[in-house]
Parts: sequence; C-alpha cells; structure tokens
Amino acid sequence: MKLVTAAAADLVRLREAVAPVYAHLERESETRSFIKSITQMRARLPGTPEPSTCRPGISPAAGVIPNGTYTVTITREDAHRGGLSPEDDLSRLRQKRFRLVLNAGAFVLYEVHPNRRAEVGFAGRYSVYRDRIDVIGDNGDQLTARWSFDGERLRFELPVKGDYGVVWGSHPWVRIG
Repeated sequence: MKLVTAAAADLVRLREAVAPVYAHLERESETRSFIKSITQMRARLPGTPEPSTCRPGISPAAGVIPNGTYTVTITREDAHRGGLSPEDDLSRLRQKRFRLVLNAGAFVLYEVHPNRRAEVGFAGRYSVYRDRIDVIGDNGDQLTARWSFDGERLRFELPVKGDYGVVWGSHPWVRIG
C-alpha cells in the first residue's frame, strides 16, 4: 500500500467536491452536531503524523491466521507461574488439554477431558490485523495478543497471568486439522 500526502490545493478541490454531501447530511441537526464535533477534534490534533512502518519480520500482507483446529497442553507448573490459585482447576490437575477451533473470525475453545470428552470453555469472535489478534468472547471477556504461525505452531504472546493468559500464552498451539 502506498500512502500519499495531499497537497493544499488537492484538499481544497476535495472539500469542494464533497460540499453537496455535507450540505445534505447537515440538514439533520444530530448529524450536523456530529460533524461539528469531529471537525473540532480534528482541529486539536497535532500536524502530520509520522509515517507508519511494520515491525521487522512482519510483512504488510501478514494478518491471516489459518482456519483450523489447534491443541495445547497446560501443566500445573504453567498455572502456578501464571499466578492461578491452588483451588483453580488448572492448578489442581497435573495437566489439562485444550482444543481451539478457528473459523473465519469465530472461535471455540474446548477443554478436553481425560476421557476425550470436549466441553466448550470459551467461544466468540476474533479479528486479526497483521500480527495482532483481538478476541471477544460471547461472555464479554476480551483479550489481545500478538500472534505468529510457523506453518504448524500458533503462538500467542500476551502476559501469562490469569486463566486466559495461561491457556492462550503458555505454549504454542499445534495445528492438528
């Protein structure tokens, strides 16, 4: 993507071109108020922003986590490192397995029991922008992490504290399907 800065004359022509649209929108008092607020906010902003760059090793085209099924095993030691209480399920068991299914912006995180029965533990939507994932559960819980995928392992980088941090960030998730 190539970003360009508009010259002053270009901005004048652009404003002239969209003037009829603004006139139409501003007929409604609430919309007129919104436009005025936005204009005032814009006037308070500093000058030209710094050019945007990618972190080394991150391609501008990055940003797609492959749909699929991933698995991870969390240990009691992971739970202790993550500050979970001794009463927490993750702290009481020697290890616990999880399965994460990603499908076009929707996710389901299953807790896999020793008898192989899978129980939904967390589900919702996610969005990805470059190397960042934002997860919003159906229960309203949210998490944000950096992610990387090497073709087999999906890693989430986030503070390994609390249940979500321990489960999502302690170890790479291995793609199984």
